[in-house]
Amino acid sequence: MNVARAAERTRARRGVLVRFVLLSFLMMPVGYVIAWLGGYEGWQRLTAALGLGVLLVAFGLIVIKIMQWVASDVVMGFLQFGGSARGASNTSRAEALAAAGVYHEAAAEFDAARAIAGDAIPAMRVEAEMHATASGDPNRAETLFLRIRRCPEATRNDELYASHRLIDLYIGPLDQRAGRVV
Repeated sequence: MNVARAAERTRARRGVLVRFVLLSFLMMPVGYVIAWLGGYEGWQRLTAALGLGVLLVAFGLIVIKIMQWVASDVVMGFLQFGGSARGASNTSRAEALAAAGVYHEAAAEFDAARAIAGDAIPAMRVEAEMHATASGDPNRAETLFLRIRRCPEATRNDELYASHRLIDLYIGPLDQRAGRVV
């Protein structure tokens, strides 16, 4: 299997080299004109034309790669306007306890995780989601979502997510219009 992979890499490198040489020869007329304008004569003009062809292709490929890199950053800036995605939270035991319905132990695990990692947004987000469920504490969820919004490390995506979840809480479990809790 490694032999096949090595052979494929060799073929790919050879293909890139062949394309580069072909493009360099195709750019020779442009290099020839530049060498002629530079005052080169005879073999010097042909050698300069080949060298300029190679330089033009190399420069062109570098410019194309830079344009691709910049364009991808611009596109990703529009697609992920709040920054890059966050890593996973380190609260799997607490999440497992919450999924099992043992909310008091899960809350204790979340507190222990926060003591270790501090106010990490992924951990606060997971805990807030646990408290936002029907069996959780909506007031605690509200507190956590508000902390996420005010956290200095929060991206625009984090703030937007927390704001939407607060709206859900205010419309749902925290709706206290007419003295009733829904």
